[in-house]
Amino acid sequence: MMHITRKFEHLKIQLQAIKSATSNFADDNCIGKGGFGKVYKGELLHSKGQTIVALKRLDPTFGQGNPEFWKEIIMLSLYKHENIVSLLGFCDESDEKILVYEYASRKSLDLHLNNDDLTWIDRIKICIGAARGLAYLHNPGETQQRVLHRDIKSSNILLDENWNAKISDLGLSKFGLANQQYTFIVSNAVGTIGYCDPLYVESGLLTKESDVYSFGIVLFEVLCGRLCITHGTGIHQSLVGLVRQYYKQNKINKIIYDTIKDEMTPKSLDAFTKAAYRCLERELEERPLMTEVVRILESVLEYQSVNSLKTFTMETRSQYLLPDARPSSSVVNSIKATNPGKVENTDLFEMYFKIADLDRDERINDVEAVPFFQTSGLPKAILSQIWAYVDVNRSGYLNRPEFDNYLKLVTIAQSKQELTPDIVKAALYGPDSTKIAAPQIDLEALAVPQLNLKTRSKNPLLDTVPSNSTENDINPSHTEMGRQVTNADVFESYFKRADLDQDGRVSGAEALPFFQASGLPKSVLAHIWRCVDTNRNGYLSQVEFDNYLKLITVAQSKRELTPDMVKAALYGPASAKIPAPNLIPQ
Repeated sequence: MMHITRKFEHLKIQLQAIKSATSNFADDNCIGKGGFGKVYKGELLHSKGQTIVALKRLDPTFGQGNPEFWKEIIMLSLYKHENIVSLLGFCDESDEKILVYEYASRKSLDLHLNNDDLTWIDRIKICIGAARGLAYLHNPGETQQRVLHRDIKSSNILLDENWNAKISDLGLSKFGLANQQYTFIVSNAVGTIGYCDPLYVESGLLTKESDVYSFGIVLFEVLCGRLCITHGTGIHQSLVGLVRQYYKQNKINKIIYDTIKDEMTPKSLDAFTKAAYRCLERELEERPLMTEVVRILESVLEYQSVNSLKTFTMETRSQYLLPDARPSSSVVNSIKATNPGKVENTDLFEMYFKIADLDRDERINDVEAVPFFQTSGLPKAILSQIWAYVDVNRSGYLNRPEFDNYLKLVTIAQSKQELTPDIVKAALYGPDSTKIAAPQIDLEALAVPQLNLKTRSKNPLLDTVPSNSTENDINPSHTEMGRQVTNADVFESYFKRADLDQDGRVSGAEALPFFQASGLPKSVLAHIWRCVDTNRNGYLSQVEFDNYLKLITVAQSKRELTPDMVKAALYGPASAKIPAPNLIPQ
């Protein structure tokens, strides 16, 4: 034990510092408890500076002890991943055993299963993050030792401020050999009722597939918006039993959480439920590997995201969710009065209209309204209803008064008021209509004006660098080398997804989701656009868009886009082998 403590000496934190951070373990600072003991929140000064941390204080009466304490330290020191909670330090002093972690401000997933603000896409992303963390434990790559978690459940999946999922609580985990198809470890069954693999419980044989089973339970919890075990009228109600019953009857839709039903595409739901159900198969060989689960969930997100992007095309608007196509006799269309659209705080409404009106034609179409949909924080069903209320002539465009009305109803919806016909009439045409303020819109997220072709010289993304600039010199007569890509199908799918109006080229507005999904700073995106838009027409052809994606891949790898680097990426011998970046437009 002395050898172990010396190895982790650099992680030690003094007990006095911890007492100070938690006000001597005051109840007000206690944010939860689990099998290890109580969890506290505090502000602590450590090697990474002053930061908010979570502190787990061992209480042997809760069922765990010294072995679990050191197991957690060892595991989290050896296995580091963005989807595994980070251990910042520990305290082993005066009979106190305390683990110090990065603080997950949104706490654990189980607390958000019935969160109405959590969209279907949000839920998919959380599942992907958790799956990646578990897949890493099963296949760490740099070691022959895989980790079997043994207690995967929604309360052991933490969420940070940005809803990134992180696997936690490795104190019960076991090492296993990673170079075998099946890893069996004989151990006493541990875990949590409802999540534990029945085969593990019956035989005592622990496998990586035991974790897969538990993860399948979590997937169905996320889908159904409830814990796997609920206690109603004194009876244990098992989610697994309901899942098996309704899945076999092809009626899984009956147990999906109500608030996300309308958001789902059939393809994303089908792929998600099939993957989750495979995790619950009785036989080990029928359960997927976690790496396969990750791939499937990424496909689920793409199926859902592609549909979300298509909702803003004009030609087929009646097929999609946002632009509603209800008959003119509906309640929605009957809410129409004279002289609508007056507002008191004209400046703000006018500013929003100018920001949205990309082509300066004095009307707003679906594509132009994208950022307002994205930044309002409202579900698609509400946005669809609002569009239906204000687009009274079903033209597919909103004029200035209609857009003002659209913004008013967004304001009403953001205040959590239900958009009943009476409330809508009052908001649009009542005596207090002019006093309704403009909604809260995240102007930082509104990158669309910078993509406006008519005023592009004023904007940072579509910049007009002189023809003698370094960027424009990077264009050796469009050699064939620059036109080739190895995984052409991926590049082509991105191009088709971005080309909303199907004119064979991608404009700045159409590329918006790719700018947002890349995670790159605007200055880098501006540089990339200048490098590939060689004729300065404000559009990217298929070849130019392929080059654009290549440079995003290079930039995402943290390499500086020097002229030599750009030339090599676009026209060098290895150009064709650069893969497409990981982009899932939202």
